[in-house]
Amino acid sequence: MDLHGTILFSLSKKKLTLFGYWNGYKMDEETPYFQVKKIGNLFTGDLNYDIIFGCDTNNYRIIALRGKLGFKIINTENRLIAEVKQKQSSSAVKFGDDVLSLVVEPHVDHSLVMALVTVYGLIRHTL
Repeated sequence: MDLHGTILFSLSKKKLTLFGYWNGYKMDEETPYFQVKKIGNLFTGDLNYDIIFGCDTNNYRIIALRGKLGFKIINTENRLIAEVKQKQSSSAVKFGDDVLSLVVEPHVDHSLVMALVTVYGLIRHTL
């Protein structure tokens, strides 16, 4: 939602494959705007997810940080788009597991980043 309560994205889980995937729809559109699906090796425990935008070649990837609550969103050039990490106070005191900070690079669609954060939380069962 935006500041006025208008819904910007809707999410739906598809269970057609072994792991399933998530589709994100912009409002009033029939085709998915983005799709998030797991990549990597099942046995190594890699927690990476590809984000695919229709026929757009500017795809992103979600990379989980091992042993930490946060994750990064990078683009195809491995440039950081957004980073979510556990929030700390100025005196280095960590808050609870449910208190996170989000840093988004300039000129990136904030509503898209929030939709991806929501999908990641649903995938990891942390929301």
